Amino acid sequence: MTDTMIIRTEDLTKAYGAKVAVNHLSLRIRRGEIFGLLGLIVSVLLITTLITVYTQFNSINRRNKESFIYNSVPSLYKINNIKKYLEQENYLSYLWDIYNYEEVVELEECSTQYFNEPEYCKTVMENSGIVRLLIFPENLYPYVRNYRDSESYYGSNLTKYLKTIDYKDGNGAYLVGYFKDGSYANVKIFTDDKYAAELNDDCNPRIAKNYEIKFVNSSDETVVPSYKGTAGCGEEIDIEEIIERELTKSGDACLVPVSYYPYIYVNPYNEDNIFRVLVGKKPSQVIIEYKDLSGSTIYPAVTLDLTCGNLVNPTSYIRKIEGYEYVKSNVGETVLDGTDLTITLSYNGG
Repeated sequence: MTDTMIIRTEDLTKAYGAKVAVNHLSLRIRRGEIFGLLGLIVSVLLITTLITVYTQFNSINRRNKESFIYNSVPSLYKINNIKKYLEQENYLSYLWDIYNYEEVVELEECSTQYFNEPEYCKTVMENSGIVRLLIFPENLYPYVRNYRDSESYYGSNLTKYLKTIDYKDGNGAYLVGYFKDGSYANVKIFTDDKYAAELNDDCNPRIAKNYEIKFVNSSDETVVPSYKGTAGCGEEIDIEEIIERELTKSGDACLVPVSYYPYIYVNPYNEDNIFRVLVGKKPSQVIIEYKDLSGSTIYPAVTLDLTCGNLVNPTSYIRKIEGYEYVKSNVGETVLDGTDLTITLSYNGG
């Protein structure tokens, strides 16, 4: 019975035009052997089903975990309390930066730019377990999109959460919080149209506001007397002209601006409009050459990176060179003025 053939082919060939599909196939399958083929089919179907179930379960499990850290009830409660606190502070200064400078405002450091009582702000942040606190402008979707793609800046987990927020082209903004327990939450803020109206109505150019430009070094020490002026609310200040004029007035030719905002406006909601200009010294490169009296190099040149205002004495760089005797320098003691200087030390001998 078991030797009964149920499928048998001898030298079977099948072609479709020039394409040969089956080439001299000889096949013998006895009764009972067909179940092995069916078993393979069932195995493939079973594995496919298990993979599908695992994929679906993994997706459900991931979303279940995210439901505990994304906009959970405790984190939403905390972010709403922070929102209420921010609205009691100088909140319109955030709005000013969002809509005039088109930037994401970071609040977790409790900068004096945004908070009247930074120490109390730090207490609020600490008690709320805040790690990062950001305000994203809703009407700047392309900008936010580019910003939130930067995992190197925000980290992969926060960036992943930011991508889940449904940004729209509106006039509001999102307050986004990342907490110490690993949870995230966001809430709409500045959604009331009265804020935008208040910003526009109160910023009357005829209302003059005082401002101050401070010139400081990297240690935040004043290096040039501050410039104080008056401008209309919302009026753009030509800070580059002021910088050039004030640095020239200082009489120190070595000073140069290192960092500053090229466009600044008087903010109507700040009592003190203070802007800082980071000032440094001009760099100077000094090259020391060692040559004989005919102008040929007898020792490798030395390059020094110094700053403007330094006193350079060529005799300090005289070297003992075998077979040669120092004769003269092409310059004497020199105070660097920010330009490159080449000192040639001439030797006799050879």
